[in-house]
Amino acid sequence: MHGDLVPGGSSSGSAVAVARGVVDGAFGTDTAGSGRVPAAQCRIVGLKPTRGRLPATGVVPAVRTVDAVSVFARSVGDAWRLFRAVDGDDGEDPLGRRRPRRETRDLGIVGVPVEVDLDGPLDRDAWERTIAAVAELGVDVVEVDVSSLVEAGTLLYDGPWVVERAMVAGPTAAEWPSSIDPVVGEILRGAADRTAADVFAGIHALASVTRRVERIWDEVGVLLLPTTPGPATIAEVEADPIGRNARLGRYTTFANLLDTAVISVPGADRRDGLPFGLSIVGPAWSDEDVATFGARVLGEPASIVDDDALPIAVVGAHLRGQPLNGALRSLRASFECTTATSSAYRLYELPGGPPRRPGLVRSDGGAEVEVEVWRVPRSRVGDLLATIPSPLGLGSVELRDGSVVHGFLCEAAAVGAAVDITAFGGWRAYLAAG
Repeated sequence: MHGDLVPGGSSSGSAVAVARGVVDGAFGTDTAGSGRVPAAQCRIVGLKPTRGRLPATGVVPAVRTVDAVSVFARSVGDAWRLFRAVDGDDGEDPLGRRRPRRETRDLGIVGVPVEVDLDGPLDRDAWERTIAAVAELGVDVVEVDVSSLVEAGTLLYDGPWVVERAMVAGPTAAEWPSSIDPVVGEILRGAADRTAADVFAGIHALASVTRRVERIWDEVGVLLLPTTPGPATIAEVEADPIGRNARLGRYTTFANLLDTAVISVPGADRRDGLPFGLSIVGPAWSDEDVATFGARVLGEPASIVDDDALPIAVVGAHLRGQPLNGALRSLRASFECTTATSSAYRLYELPGGPPRRPGLVRSDGGAEVEVEVWRVPRSRVGDLLATIPSPLGLGSVELRDGSVVHGFLCEAAAVGAAVDITAFGGWRAYLAAG
């Protein structure tokens, strides 16, 4: 902990209690980033679920239509267990929502901003090292224009939503003005000149931005952002409380207006030892997917979040971009990572087709072979097995890190007339070689 830094946000008490080990997990509220900024400042996990997924019954609102109940913990696994304990519509919160049928997203394609606005070279260096570590997970990192998200974020305080905040705190401010923090009072006074026309203009502006942002989710499974542009000191916030807090929320204030799910996890520390937070953002109801990706970033097993799925290693026609990958996606399977087997396998091109297909065989004189691990819902594994033709099947495959997953294997007796392509290191490399 750094005594000269602000812990961040109105829910920072919960975050500090978790960071100091007073409790294993705690709830907060998140309107503009109070469930994520404190997590980044305190080097812990902050999960901001889809707005309305966790009931807000009994919670004192800030901006009621935009608030979300959030979770703090020191690991994704602990955050998820606490989240699941209260997950679901309680039938009492009028803004609560019932979860639709889950659709998994392709977590093998992640977006990063074309341009990222950070406070200085230490923060940029931490960001670049964080993204480099993410790329090592075997995902495709693509650049995305995030200007629409930033534009949406400005509507929260510069737009008519401040009127809704004044609905809650305004009566108190009027009756006991001395009880209101002067900065909060200044924000509330900004609601006085807003009109009904301003409110509808804000709703229309947000709808326009929302349509543009929808295109991002057509391109990537999740979006990666800095949780904050950099840490803030107490002195900086005291000197410019509104401006410095707005800066802290540059990459957080859009989240509830645009109905996203977000988890903030610790990224690579700055070179001076200060924390740097990474936000993983997805569309509404992608809570499981952003938490799963967060677990991978922190080196936690994905099964902590999605224990109803079976990791299966694919080696040929089911790889991303190959002819049978669509069949895998139709089972609602989600990409986990690109990796390799241990050095105990050989790869062959089997005769027949289309499509062309390889066979992976365990062998004493083997080598590492590239594979992708996909998480297939356990209820759909039988459907997958029914589509696998002889001499292929599912068996136990050892990965380079020593872990064992289920995966595609070939009967050894079937490769007598097959072409040994082990030297290429994988099916994609073999195809690329012509």
